[in-house]
Amino acid sequence: MSISTRRIAINILSQWGMQVGNIVISFALIAYVLNWMTAEHYGGWAVIISIIGYVTMLDAGMSAAAQYYVARYSTHDDSLKLSRFYSATYMIYGLAAVFSVLVCYVIAAYYSELFPKIPDKAAVESELALYWVAAAMFFFMMAMPAQGALQGLQRHYISNAIELFSLIVRFFDVLFYDGYAGSGCTSRSSTTLY
Repeated sequence: MSISTRRIAINILSQWGMQVGNIVISFALIAYVLNWMTAEHYGGWAVIISIIGYVTMLDAGMSAAAQYYVARYSTHDDSLKLSRFYSATYMIYGLAAVFSVLVCYVIAAYYSELFPKIPDKAAVESELALYWVAAAMFFFMMAMPAQGALQGLQRHYISNAIELFSLIVRFFDVLFYDGYAGSGCTSRSSTTLY
C-alpha cells in the first residue's frame, strides 16, 4: 500500500469514525436534554439554535476556500502566497468571530424584550447560554483556518480527531453539569450545539 493510498484510507476511516461518533453522541445528548427540558426551555433552546445557524453562515465558504488554496499553494511550494492567504483568512475569520460575539451579546442583552413570551427563568438561562455560545462561536471561527489547512494538506484524521475529542468533552460537560443558572436547562443544552 503506497503512502498516498494509506493516507486516503486513514482519512476515510477517520471521517467515518467521526461521523458515527457524532451521530451516536449527538443523538444521546439530544434525547437526554429533551427528556428533562420543559416547553419554555425548549423554546429558548430553539431560539439559540436558530441564532447559531444564522451566525455560522458567516463562514460563507471560506473553509472550502482554505482547503483549496492550502492544497494548491503547498503543492506548488509557494510559501509567500500561502502566508498571504493564511493572513487574509485569519483576518476574515477574526472579524467574523468578533461580529458573532457581538451579535450574541446584543441578543442576550435584549433577550427578554425580543422574546417576551419566554418566562423569566427560562429567559435568564437563555441569556446565560448565549454568552457561552458567543465564546464557543469565537473559538469555532478562529479554529476554521487551521481546520481548512489540515484538510487541504490531506490531514483529515487530525482534524477529525480534534472534532471527536471536542464532541466527547461536550458530552461529559452536559452529563456532569450542575445547572448553576436555576435548573440550567437551556445553558446546559447549549453545550450540545457545538
